[in-house]
Amino acid sequence: MRRQMPATGRIMWFAWFGGVSEYEEGTMGQPITIANGNTAEISFFVKVAVRGTAPADDYVSISIDGNEIYQVFASDSASLGANYTAITKDISAYTDGSVHALLLRGEANGGSNIIFDSFTMTVDGIPTGVEDILNREKAVVVYPNPANEQINLQFNGGVAGSAVVRIYDMNGALVSVEKIMEINNRLFTMNTSSFATGIYNVEVTNGSTVIRERVNIVH
Repeated sequence: MRRQMPATGRIMWFAWFGGVSEYEEGTMGQPITIANGNTAEISFFVKVAVRGTAPADDYVSISIDGNEIYQVFASDSASLGANYTAITKDISAYTDGSVHALLLRGEANGGSNIIFDSFTMTVDGIPTGVEDILNREKAVVVYPNPANEQINLQFNGGVAGSAVVRIYDMNGALVSVEKIMEINNRLFTMNTSSFATGIYNVEVTNGSTVIRERVNIVH
């Protein structure tokens, strides 16, 4: 895993599996909370770039709690084409409100580059923040969504200093306000057990910047 500063000035994280001339094995993991629900899907884009005579069995797999949900081989480059391909996998078996281990694992003997990007997850059709946690490109991530007893606010590298977090119900009434100091790369948890079931707007004010997210509270 590498850290780079692109022309935009924002720090971005990426993982690169393969592309070397000798055997390589790599993994990248992320704990994710999958909310209670009936159905869930995880979606992402995949691209396989093969150089020369790359071994056909070079691969990357994605698993949750050790159970494989997707696998792609270097030999799939012809069927996937030269561009990114959108993939969606059903993960309804994990909608229990618990933390699960999302893991990418790859093996390569050289000549292939297998790239994943833009992870998204939905529970009962409502998007969550898993893709933002993985990519760390978004300034503030609110998760899980739907939530129950609490919500987490992950402040990434794009914000610093202090912030005021206000939560409004759908009628515009202010139901919570918190001031958080030293937010850069910090995880902050807010108790939502007393909130009525419904949709809420989360407003984060950081200096002159206002960031708004929407979260569904379900008890």
